Amino acid sequence: MIKCVPVSCIFILFFSFFQFQLSAQTDTFTSQDLGVLEEYTNPQVTSLYQDRRGLLWISTYGGMDRWDGKRMVHYPYMPFDSTGSPARIPGGFTDDDQNNIWFLGEGLMKFDLETEVFHRIPIRYQDADLDIRYVKFDSKGFLWLGAMDGIYKYYPRTDSLRKVPILNSDEIEESWFRKISILRDSTGSVWMSHNLHGLCYYDPESDVFRKQAMDLPDFVDKHMNVGVMKRDPQGNFWLLGRKTELARFNPHSREFQWANLPVYSSVAPSSWGGIAIDHLGRIWFGADRGLMLYDPRKEKLTPLDTLSSLSYVIDMITDKQGNILVGTLEGVKVINPREITIRTIDVHLEQLIEGVGWYVSVVRDEQFLWMGTFRAGLIRYNLENDQFTNYQADGQPGSINSNYITKTLRDRSGRIWFTAGWDGSLYRVNEDKDSFEHFRPGDSHYITQGVEGYFWILGRERISRFDPITLDTRHIRFKEALPVDQLRSQLDFIPFIRDKEGIFWFAQQDGGLYRIDPEGGSWTHYNYDKSNPNGLPDPHVKSLFCDSRGTIWLSTWVGLSKLIKDPVNDTVLTFDNQYITDLKLGHSSRITEDAYGNIFVVTLYGVIVIRTDGTVETYSEQDGLLKDPSRTWLVDRDHENGAIYLGGSKMVIVPPGFLAIDTSIVQ
Repeated sequence: MIKCVPVSCIFILFFSFFQFQLSAQTDTFTSQDLGVLEEYTNPQVTSLYQDRRGLLWISTYGGMDRWDGKRMVHYPYMPFDSTGSPARIPGGFTDDDQNNIWFLGEGLMKFDLETEVFHRIPIRYQDADLDIRYVKFDSKGFLWLGAMDGIYKYYPRTDSLRKVPILNSDEIEESWFRKISILRDSTGSVWMSHNLHGLCYYDPESDVFRKQAMDLPDFVDKHMNVGVMKRDPQGNFWLLGRKTELARFNPHSREFQWANLPVYSSVAPSSWGGIAIDHLGRIWFGADRGLMLYDPRKEKLTPLDTLSSLSYVIDMITDKQGNILVGTLEGVKVINPREITIRTIDVHLEQLIEGVGWYVSVVRDEQFLWMGTFRAGLIRYNLENDQFTNYQADGQPGSINSNYITKTLRDRSGRIWFTAGWDGSLYRVNEDKDSFEHFRPGDSHYITQGVEGYFWILGRERISRFDPITLDTRHIRFKEALPVDQLRSQLDFIPFIRDKEGIFWFAQQDGGLYRIDPEGGSWTHYNYDKSNPNGLPDPHVKSLFCDSRGTIWLSTWVGLSKLIKDPVNDTVLTFDNQYITDLKLGHSSRITEDAYGNIFVVTLYGVIVIRTDGTVETYSEQDGLLKDPSRTWLVDRDHENGAIYLGGSKMVIVPPGFLAIDTSIVQ
């Protein structure tokens, strides 16, 4: 029988911005309970998992629980009842694209979320039941299974099984199998950490796993057992060993960086007590001394001894809101590592140039902000010591050619790029971070970066695709040139984006909106028609933004609108102009989205936030923002740590916790 227990109120604490001290000291963190102990099937938590819907699954010694942000649903151990957990100690959760939760118990189990019925899935290989210890859904439609005698692919739709060999492995060793993790990198390649074989990569042509050379340093045990692996916001993999060996691996360069940590743990089970990575890239992990926090930028380890309830960490994950969830013998503990203090950066641009300048672009590289300005060139700002370096055009060899830095970007390998001037000049920051390499792959300075990592550059007769890793350039030529003036001679800001379907959009401040289909090279023009109330509300389009749900927002002189595509013919557009009547959203300019799906809009009246529930809030100088919002030329989101950047004559950093007032774990 399923038992539901309402939870009256769950508080998650917010923390002010903090810095970590020497490892001999501890930081004063506090944790909050997800629920009281009586609300679990058993307070001794064995594993945690959050599915793609946001539901939190908790495995205990008495069955499993599901937390939806408001109530705890129990599935106690009932082996002969399909509405209860068939496993006494479930674990290894994963969810597929068919609304099923897969997990392990005495074999492979499936829970149908629509019918809320459990199913045992018998898995046999060569007439023997598999002893399965790991399960992970793959986006190609199958399950990776880690068993005592090897790695398998299981295809649920055909109920078929295929073994995937690990080259140069000893079958006798497989009996010591305990722990694996499987992840995909940003290119889609599959990697596996294995406690016996270290790090392996999947070769799809040969359908085998091959071992990656790990090049262990002297301070790491040569018999290191890799326990768990997680991916950080930059795409690196972090590997945690059984004796708290910690390493960062770049799957593109295939380079390891090892953290030389004091050996706090030995063979205690909690030495594999999970690993989680927060929005700042800090590593949280469990050891037999309790919860540990490692900051890679400062290379410092902090034992969080003040959290006495976390002295025995079983599992740990980062939820969709950035909270650290820790499974312990006393239930699930919640830690919110986000800061909520707004930070203002002022390098006094007026002292760098004669006249007024402002920020128009920004990108972060670890502790550095690379800020592009109008008239003041490029600024590299160190967030740790508040020191900065200004790069301006001076006519010398190797110098940038213009002090108008229109766009700053970071490629998928972590290198910094920027555009300068109006002639299509693109620069890459060299590894010394003090010199630049010049490229000219396109026809203008109007550039956008796709989710796949390519740079797309707009021209009158073509769009150029530039790969910042291989430096290859390809062109998509239009059937007919765009009816616009020379793009590279325009000082006005031209919005240029690529939506989730791969369609390009750009706009002019007096020429309406354009849709460009890269498949056929055709474009469609949409302009203002006062006889059409559902059409483009004004010809002066100042900003375009595609949010995480695929909705395209645009700002014009008359206010904020949303684009609506016809379900039959996607070149037919209408516009949702409901926000036009909201005076607070009049004279809107720049648009972005925070980590929680809230839409940020810069207007004459301040920063207007449209929350996911439709409510509209206003933030201004009283909240720590810029004094004159009409002079805010930049609003953008840091996709690694979730911060929002607002740029005018100063740069304001709005931390990701600033609007996180919803304390439920599930979004």
